[in-house]
Amino acid sequence: MGPPRIELLRVKNSLQTQLSLLEKIQEIDIEVTRIGKERESYPKKKELIDEEVSRLEAEVDSMLAVKDELERQRAATESEVTVWDEKIKKNEERLKDIKNEKQYKAIGKEVNTATKKKTEMTREVVRIGKLLETKCDELDNTKERLRQKNEECGAIEAEMNQLTAEWEKVLAEKKTERDAIVAKVSPDILRRYELIKDKRNGTGLVVARDGTCQGCHMSIPPQLYIQLRRGPDELIVCPHCHRILYVDKRISV
Repeated sequence: MGPPRIELLRVKNSLQTQLSLLEKIQEIDIEVTRIGKERESYPKKKELIDEEVSRLEAEVDSMLAVKDELERQRAATESEVTVWDEKIKKNEERLKDIKNEKQYKAIGKEVNTATKKKTEMTREVVRIGKLLETKCDELDNTKERLRQKNEECGAIEAEMNQLTAEWEKVLAEKKTERDAIVAKVSPDILRRYELIKDKRNGTGLVVARDGTCQGCHMSIPPQLYIQLRRGPDELIVCPHCHRILYVDKRISV
């Protein structure tokens, strides 16, 4: 066994190596988590679009029913106009042959009544026609929105299918890479990292910079920070968020 100072340096160097490996593992874990969230987002996006498609389809069906009813009403009203028009013509023909003033007035009254009814029905035909035109425009707009949503749904599904193959490839590569690194990490250190990561939103290891934990952004006790910068001989955790702390030698700390 070498002198105590040499052994201490070996422990520190070994711990620094372990922390460096943990850092790589965490980078992989963060990327895997990102892919998982991205993967989960697509079915949710598609579900929202599917719901909108269903709503628009129901709206189109309702509008078609209204359109059919208005067309029926217009046809029935146009038939009434025709009926009153025929009554007017028949009574006008009868007036030509009537000599009796009383009958003439009676038939004339029928002509006036029929004319009023024809005018009312003609106005109703116009009113229904305008309403039908408005409803047809609304229907066309809704059909266009439905077409766009169906197109959007198809695009999301195609993109999701394309990305699935890419995700599977990357995840397989990340698993292989992680397994290789894990094999070099002390089981105790790895277990501790995993426990903290699960409790701290996927982050078990954080850098300390300028006397502050970059995980919870709380100040670290000065003596603890000095110990970190010198290179500790055991794991140091943040006293606030309890994540494992390390310093990045590549940047100023």
